[in-house]
Amino acid sequence: MVAESGFRNRAGRILREVIAPIAWLYGVVKLTIFDIDMFALHALTPQWQWILDFKFFGLLAVAVFLLIFLGPKEFLTLLAYVLGYPLVVLFWKVPKLLLRRWPLAIAFSPAVFAGITRLRTNFLLYAVLAFSALFILCSSSSTTTPLGSLCNTVTTTV
Repeated sequence: MVAESGFRNRAGRILREVIAPIAWLYGVVKLTIFDIDMFALHALTPQWQWILDFKFFGLLAVAVFLLIFLGPKEFLTLLAYVLGYPLVVLFWKVPKLLLRRWPLAIAFSPAVFAGITRLRTNFLLYAVLAFSALFILCSSSSTTTPLGSLCNTVTTTV
């Protein structure tokens, strides 16, 4: 009975470590890049795209199945872990990795510090560069194209 419990805990940890990054990767890709589930379903079976209208009920069915299979305590633990996975990575996995390889962390700390201190400046420069590229690519008038080119030149020389 003890070996079975240990196997179940290990399998649960492995499953949790697979589900959490996939869920967050799916969410980030769907919100920022493109509608990945619509693309995949259209590529595989275009006649089943109506299923996506009921995606909430599919996710609800998966949640109910996990609640019944895992029980309330393990289900809430899994849900909290998946929802808080970025915090787990930021405050547990990265420090643990840095403590294991502390000479490497000390060697790269000046570069990390410089990157953090210049984060605002770099973000602003790349945002202006992206907007200037947008002006250049989407403009049809002769006044906005030079303006975009000027912003592009200024940001690349700074």
